[in-house]
Amino acid sequence: MTVLRHRGNGAAHTLRQHLPAIDPKGLRVHILAQEAILAKRLGCEYVDQFFKHVDCVALVKRSAYYQESPAGCILNFYSLEATLATLICEAQAMEEPLTPQALRERIRSGKHSGNTSGFGAGYVQCNIVILPAQWANDFLRFCQLNPKPCPLIATSDSPGDPTLPTLGDIDIRSDVPSYRVFHDGIVQEERTDISSLWRNDLVTFALGCSFSFEEALLADGLEVRNVSSGVNVPMYRTNIDCTPAGAFAGKMVVSMRPYVAADAIRAVQICTRFPSVHGAPIHLGDPSLIGIEQLDTPDYGDAVSVAEHEVPVFWACGVTPQVALEMAKPPFAITHSPGCMLVTDLRNSQLAIM
Repeated sequence: MTVLRHRGNGAAHTLRQHLPAIDPKGLRVHILAQEAILAKRLGCEYVDQFFKHVDCVALVKRSAYYQESPAGCILNFYSLEATLATLICEAQAMEEPLTPQALRERIRSGKHSGNTSGFGAGYVQCNIVILPAQWANDFLRFCQLNPKPCPLIATSDSPGDPTLPTLGDIDIRSDVPSYRVFHDGIVQEERTDISSLWRNDLVTFALGCSFSFEEALLADGLEVRNVSSGVNVPMYRTNIDCTPAGAFAGKMVVSMRPYVAADAIRAVQICTRFPSVHGAPIHLGDPSLIGIEQLDTPDYGDAVSVAEHEVPVFWACGVTPQVALEMAKPPFAITHSPGCMLVTDLRNSQLAIM
């Protein structure tokens, strides 16, 4: 694989430096770009995912990319530059971000399977738990007793119903980027579609997610480190007990974002307005006080940098129900994979309390 770094109009110059006159049918061009926002608009996690399989055979169909002669195949760099420029311009022309429905359609078709942080700007994202009906009442009670980590947004109307009409045109069997399948409280597999596993006794719970309040933080000018770094939010198991309900119990999971002291105070003020998506942080500062040994090795998600002058700020996290499933050990259950949420048509502003 030939690796090229694309920085705007320098693409052709870089190509001339790296590509000899070779048969393009065996070539794959991998372009690493700085413009991560470009990929977001395309529904990709990172811009290099969009360009990762720029196939020269496909480019041939769009431009006079090469000429065949008795001496072999000769690359037409100017034509290649024009073709790449067209691709980039087409992407940049997509000024509006994907709507929740458009993003769900990409997820449903298998075109997006990564985390959803930074997507669906302005709209509520949900953690998902799917259980057999006989376990549903106890889990509902668990959510009611633990509203910080398990803020309930919606449930399916009846067992076996895969829709969530209050949240949009949703098929819960295919509209989440990645699912975890549990048997007896243990994760057995992850998959991008659960249609073949669906049963008539399954009940869906949609819980509020921190990705929703991230938008409010960004709107106020606060950095959200996992978003600016292009990674999943770091999540940790703590020593904080949840209130049990039936067989459901366990320790709370938290997500973390670092801030300087003044910004941490502002984050508390902002997130207090959104109790339906975890609300205000539950802890600031020393992670060992809540049972976290090392910030650079999260239990879920990706580590982010924490500067010397910053303090870690911890919010209750919707991965907590997955710990409760490990304790309860239902014979069968399905959740979202950490960071891979259901993006709904419900606006974040509808959940604000002041």
